[in-house]
Amino acid sequence: MHSDEQKEQKLNCGQEQLSRLSCARMRTTLSAILVVLLASGGVGQLTTVPSAKSVEATLDSKEQELERLYASYWQIQYQLEQDATSVSDKDVNRKIRDVISDPEFLHTLKVAHLEDPVLQRRRQLFLEVAADSQISTDTDLVTLVESIRREPRG
Repeated sequence: MHSDEQKEQKLNCGQEQLSRLSCARMRTTLSAILVVLLASGGVGQLTTVPSAKSVEATLDSKEQELERLYASYWQIQYQLEQDATSVSDKDVNRKIRDVISDPEFLHTLKVAHLEDPVLQRRRQLFLEVAADSQISTDTDLVTLVESIRREPRG
């Protein structure tokens, strides 16, 4: 009977060692995976911080589109000043607002980590234009501003 107890203790002890060994292997494997992910940049890909290059490319594209649209806008404004009745600036104004008021891009632009001072300034200007556009297209605010302008000054 004494030998049966010893066998059982040895068996339990062996299972505990095996369990500890399995945990150690699991920890080692998980640590190795984490190190590989960190080294390869895989963990950084899990967050959605846009790269400065992709933000810059999109900003370039939007600025070029705005340049084209504003050129068209001012041509239309000139025609309107010349009393042309066959032109309207509504379509070009809508397109300008669409380019400026892209919520997904505005968010991306806000959260992007930009080191280049010129790119930082371009971001600041674009975000200011977007804020101005949002304010100037808010019908309640436009009505309020117009009522203030109509008030007599004195």
